[in-house]
Amino acid sequence: MTLELFTSIVDKIITDNAALNRPFFIDLFNWAEPMLHPQFDEFCRVLAKRKVEFSISSNMNHEASFVEVVRTAHGIRASVSGFSNEIYQRGHAGGDINLVISNLYRIRHVMDKVKRTPYVSVLYHVYKDNCDEGMKQLQTLSESLGFKFIPVYAYFMGLEKYLSHREGSDVFSEHDRQTNERMIFSIDEAIEIAKYGYQSDCILRQEQTVVNHDGSVPVCCAVFDPVNFVSNDFLSLSPDDLLAKKMSAPICEKCMNNNIHNVAVYNPKAMFEEIAIARMTDRKQKYVTRFNDEPLVAEVVYTEDGFELR
Repeated sequence: MTLELFTSIVDKIITDNAALNRPFFIDLFNWAEPMLHPQFDEFCRVLAKRKVEFSISSNMNHEASFVEVVRTAHGIRASVSGFSNEIYQRGHAGGDINLVISNLYRIRHVMDKVKRTPYVSVLYHVYKDNCDEGMKQLQTLSESLGFKFIPVYAYFMGLEKYLSHREGSDVFSEHDRQTNERMIFSIDEAIEIAKYGYQSDCILRQEQTVVNHDGSVPVCCAVFDPVNFVSNDFLSLSPDDLLAKKMSAPICEKCMNNNIHNVAVYNPKAMFEEIAIARMTDRKQKYVTRFNDEPLVAEVVYTEDGFELR
């Protein structure tokens, strides 16, 4: 995305939401690594100058100063999936967890230097094979730096492959199959659980707007194929037109008929968590993860009658 287009998009977002008297927040990422952009710092300055709160999500697999994002961002998220490269590289192909850890320390250093404390989280993608001692070590490290450690159950994207699978097509590559094999919930299992979700409509299409690097607008963050974009030009759409196009997108009906909109937000959370813990303890794991109860990472103590979580 050019800086000029970015600035125009941000100004339109500000104007549209002011007219609607509606608060908003910008996530400066989608299907990509934001900090690879050569003008990333300038993007941050555009938002800061306009007093727009924003966050980034990064895999932290690159050298960066982090100064501007620490100075300006509301939130910084690092996405990880292991504490050793043996585990980490199964989900982050070609990545280096040592560089990620180095960058976490660097962010803490910059925060101390510029005396600003954005909300920093370490989002841990939980699979069958990485809820281990290394995960607990990474939690300890994250919290020692003052960062929030958040485990989440990994799930597969994008939506087009999800739907093709449900329609009986074999669209998965060998790498896709290996990734799905690591999931705590298979695609079909997740959809079955999501049938009990209470959300009849999708909060993403109502409360989220995605704008790509070229100004095109996907119906939501889960889609990848341009056939499921609702517009090629965000700047030409009024808020009413944009909402109408999203609400009438054909892929949304397919998605909600399959309850995938509930899978995306783990709805119902209590049921997803209960089944995940049962699967982790069946494997006699030392730790289990939760997102509906505290602590988010619990140690399992096995007893004759079952187990206790501490």
